[in-house]
Amino acid sequence: MVKWHDVCENVKLALKNDGFDLVAPFRLSQYNALFDTHDAKNSSVKITDAPEDCLCVVIGNTKRLWPIFEEYYKANIGKEDLMPREEKNPLDFYVKKKIDSICIADFVTARYQTDSSLAIQKMAKISGMAILHEATHMSVNRKYGPWISLRAVVIFHYVKGPETPLPAHEVPTLTSEMERESKEAFEEAAEYYRKNSEGSGSLDKSKSAELWIKVRDCLTSDAQKEFRYDERQMKYHYDIDRNLEYLVPLQMEEEPAS
Repeated sequence: MVKWHDVCENVKLALKNDGFDLVAPFRLSQYNALFDTHDAKNSSVKITDAPEDCLCVVIGNTKRLWPIFEEYYKANIGKEDLMPREEKNPLDFYVKKKIDSICIADFVTARYQTDSSLAIQKMAKISGMAILHEATHMSVNRKYGPWISLRAVVIFHYVKGPETPLPAHEVPTLTSEMERESKEAFEEAAEYYRKNSEGSGSLDKSKSAELWIKVRDCLTSDAQKEFRYDERQMKYHYDIDRNLEYLVPLQMEEEPAS
């Protein structure tokens, strides 16, 4: 019988060089139990097309993914199956392509954070990958702080997940001052977004991003500052600038002489 921990190790090995350095398992029933079956809204979030005792693996990344993605983009832009030029979100395309590559059978399926019915932050919490910080609704890891991105869950239909829930994740670096400042920063960011994204409001993406980044910074200890996203990754993440032309060699941009 295939063991869940062996599958997790294989997933880690398969995706490590692609920049996905966060992998954590849980049993599907632990996730579905979070939702009230009598609540129509919550029941739609449950995953019902796989066995309740099957293995699920949450996949995420730190800032380590960004330079790997940049190199992939640079090497493959314009190659239809690898990175089509018309792709509006190249990073999401890359993520899906790489994670889909480990779904080699019908009984191994992936669902992505772009799926609005997927409560991926709750998955990260029950798997022990991160806490779900209640005041800011952000996932926070004990080592990397809030500088993580949750990408997908891979469901192994015929592998049983861990019977006993894994130890709850803890972030001992969060001080009472950080808790207070991050709560205030979140309220400021949320209020700005609410006022400027509804009705006739005009949302300044850069200003909004600045406020949300402040929330993350408030949740970041001194030791975690090295894991903060760099400027280009930050701008892409907050949809301020997703132009990747700086990665394209000049000779590829130039039109052939007539």
